[in-house]
Amino acid sequence: MRDKPGEAALPCDRNGSTRPIHEIEQLRQSGLLNLVIPTIYGGLEETSWVKIFRLIRKISKADGSLGQLFGNHTSIVSSLSIATSRPLRSASLW
Repeated sequence: MRDKPGEAALPCDRNGSTRPIHEIEQLRQSGLLNLVIPTIYGGLEETSWVKIFRLIRKISKADGSLGQLFGNHTSIVSSLSIATSRPLRSASLW
């Protein structure tokens, strides 16, 4: 991630129309988006939610918008992995 976290956050907030494209790309390249993806689908090792929430807070302190985006990503992806777990998929719900 950026050497000085949040250095683009204030201009983005003031501008209101600038999306943090560079910061989002850095987040993607960091591999952090794979924290909640199950390893069988190419995710990283299982990480505790305590660690994930600490990471969300750390990112949010530097850039609130990026922290919100990362928090949304982790909750949505984890919900999908729960909803598509093997027992549920084999229950012929789809």
